[in-house]
Amino acid sequence: MSTRPHGAGSLAPVRPEALTAALAAAGVFAALHVSADGLLLRSAGDLHRDTAEAAAAALTAATAAIRGCGAAIGASGSPRPGLNRFCGEFDAVTLLAQPLADGSLVALAGDGEADLAAMDFALSDLAAEVRRRTSH
Repeated sequence: MSTRPHGAGSLAPVRPEALTAALAAAGVFAALHVSADGLLLRSAGDLHRDTAEAAAAALTAATAAIRGCGAAIGASGSPRPGLNRFCGEFDAVTLLAQPLADGSLVALAGDGEADLAAMDFALSDLAAEVRRRTSH
């Protein structure tokens, strides 16, 4: 379990138990909660801290790029299209990410045999946990 240092930003990271629960989905080996500015708030699973931090920054950049592409192709009437989630499928890894209204995002990484439906369900639960924490 990796956590951003206390006091390093106003966004409270998701509870460690919520990230650990997401790891129970078939094939999931890492769960991340990332701030709007690309900083790793908390991670769980089999990623080294440096790798998780690099992934957090890359996920934030990918979110901006995908939103830009969506705007260019008319995915929404606004310059910032509503991006619900995105998936990257590689030879041996599946990455599923969901940007949230507070600007943060949650993401899961699974192995090549990961069950995408199970990952989607776990990601939805994780996103709901973040929304509950930020609504208080």
